[in-house]
Amino acid sequence: MKSDSATRFKGKPNGSKRVAWCEPLKLPEVQAASRALGCSINDILLSCVAGAMRRYLADKGDSTEGLEIRALVPKDLREPGDSELGNRFGLLAVELPVGVEHPIERLTTVRQRMLALKASYEPATTLGLLAALGYAPKMAQEPLLDLLASRATAVMTNVPGPTEPLTVAGSRLKQWLSWVPQSGDIGMGVSIFSYAGEVQFGLITDAALIPDPERSSAAFPRNSRSTSIAYCSIHRLQRRRRSPLHLVGRLQRWSGARRETVGEELSREFVRGWRHMLIRERRFLDVSA
Repeated sequence: MKSDSATRFKGKPNGSKRVAWCEPLKLPEVQAASRALGCSINDILLSCVAGAMRRYLADKGDSTEGLEIRALVPKDLREPGDSELGNRFGLLAVELPVGVEHPIERLTTVRQRMLALKASYEPATTLGLLAALGYAPKMAQEPLLDLLASRATAVMTNVPGPTEPLTVAGSRLKQWLSWVPQSGDIGMGVSIFSYAGEVQFGLITDAALIPDPERSSAAFPRNSRSTSIAYCSIHRLQRRRRSPLHLVGRLQRWSGARRETVGEELSREFVRGWRHMLIRERRFLDVSA
């Protein structure tokens, strides 16, 4: 596995951490968008993360063209009903298409990659590798783990939490914040946690690499809003009997247009869809309507 793109997110951390978070997203809105766009909720959230990274780098004046950022994502490999103590997880190396600007194209790319990963043996392979490393001497463990960490930029988790609000000493737990640890020279951790109908993003970074993570975390809702606009425009396209799947590619094949022209056409649809949603008091349309 070769290393991902070199960005300001990679480097030698100094150990000092910075944390940031944003206002939670409404889970029903994300679910509605996933149904309309024919993808999973996880696909949309990963696309939001890629978009937030892109926005941060662009705001810093860095080139984002062709960037691919790899995140290590733990995957639970326990069988249903398995309550035995200990960890049983593999690692997925998720390639985030940070270099893709258009939200629909970025989401489609994430969806295709996640479908390919789910059908692969990568999680089970990494579980076996981690188990084998556990029997190796420490002097052999550290170089191999550092090598694995050097091929990625971030660690990311997506954990479903309680669907109903919890109470502590009679008080309602309003917001759940968490930050995922990193290993080796990885200087970024992204946590995604759903709780009581909301999705919470948490970002932890090394101060030597990203001293202002709040600028990146603020972009999570912004990228979700882009997906919401896409949802509304796709709903309009569905009413015209156009398929939402792989929309960019299909429009290109139909019209022979360049990618920039397709992006402009979709952007106009997004604006129309966004205005339509505002007229409906910002409530998402029923896809089945």
